Amino acid sequence: MLDKTDNLRVSRHLNVSGIPGPMDGNPHGPVTTAKRAIARTLSSRWVAPAWAAIARDRVAFLTLHRFAEPENRVYGHDPAGLRVALERLRRERYDLIGVEEAVHRLIEGTGFRRRSVVFTMDDGYRGALDRCADIFLAYDCPLTVFLTTGFIDGTCWFWWDQIEYICLMSGRRSLDVEFDGEAIHLDLSSDRTTTLSLLEACDWCKSLADDRKWRFIRCLAQVAEVAVPDQAPTHYAPLSWSEIRELERRGFFFGPHTVTHPILPQTHDEQAEREIKDSWSRVQLELQRPVSVLSYPNGAYGARETKLVAASGLTGAVTTRPAYPTSASNDLGGDLRFEIPRFSYPESPELAMLIASGFRDIRPTLNAFAAR
Repeated sequence: MLDKTDNLRVSRHLNVSGIPGPMDGNPHGPVTTAKRAIARTLSSRWVAPAWAAIARDRVAFLTLHRFAEPENRVYGHDPAGLRVALERLRRERYDLIGVEEAVHRLIEGTGFRRRSVVFTMDDGYRGALDRCADIFLAYDCPLTVFLTTGFIDGTCWFWWDQIEYICLMSGRRSLDVEFDGEAIHLDLSSDRTTTLSLLEACDWCKSLADDRKWRFIRCLAQVAEVAVPDQAPTHYAPLSWSEIRELERRGFFFGPHTVTHPILPQTHDEQAEREIKDSWSRVQLELQRPVSVLSYPNGAYGARETKLVAASGLTGAVTTRPAYPTSASNDLGGDLRFEIPRFSYPESPELAMLIASGFRDIRPTLNAFAAR
């Protein structure tokens, strides 16, 4: 039970892809003044080297999704905050490296001589690159974007965006759906209740088999009396392949993120194989230097997925498990190269610097010491 177009009413985009938002993201909400002050101290240029000395040979993979689009009332990362973080990373001599270089170092065990950070982005929304491309170029920071190739081709658009679109276009204060014996209620009476209902609906859909998820979305559209367009409306729109090739010429990197962005463990064997292989083949066909690393949609994977990635000729895969991979501890022996952890890019430059410094690896030790 579940307890944008021109008339967009919700004040932010859904957080199903890992963007921290005012009501979930980091599920505790926005960064408080006190939290930011503590993070600023712990990540300062005088204190952070201590974390790096303790948590050495670490690399921090950071993943971004959407950036704020005020004109569309889309919540997302703050471009100004990203600029501050990159300026600090460069000034404090962090090593900003690409995904393939980092994976190669991890596999070969050559390690990381300096504190190292890898920036990635998932999905392939046009709006996201529009707002951050010049920032990454200004600081000569590699960015790898993992593309949902069916989205780029215009043959599909994201399921969570479709749920949002249906609810916002319905113009109703609530929607009640009878689906496979379950009564689904979505309260659309205010911005807050709409946001909560959409988040609950999307979280619930993550647990469904992929074909059942799409049946629910069709059922929701029928109840709402909303015709879902075949291609994404403007503010949900993807990059085009020509735009991607131009970004590649400017120094950006691109890898596969499946064809339709399903929760892979919720798909049957044939679909899972097709999603991975066809996405990689499409990226190879369109680009000069495709990155041979896959990003699992929503970070969801299992033993079947790691085997399929390896069989597809890919050299690695990234997850959304927040941790530091390290060659020193042989984290990437065997198939573990196909489950590389990544941190979600946080709400503030101070928290980004804390992750980059290696603090997340020693925080449990500090907490245990403080509890004595």
